[in-house]
Amino acid sequence: MCECSPYRDGPYKYAGRLASVPWTPGNTYLYQPADRFWHFQFIEAGIFALLTAAALGATIWLLHRRAA
Repeated sequence: MCECSPYRDGPYKYAGRLASVPWTPGNTYLYQPADRFWHFQFIEAGIFALLTAAALGATIWLLHRRAA
């Protein structure tokens, strides 16, 4: 591949990390490098915190609306 290629560090950077299992539909996995573990954990925790806040806000709003 040419050094001037836009894909040198692009989408195929981790293509070699595919599982070496025989390919069948649904049997191919893309593994993420270990250095991304905490990044993904914080993203997931943020998503769950937002969902929790939304559920709590909806509950409080419904209770206040019902009491009125």
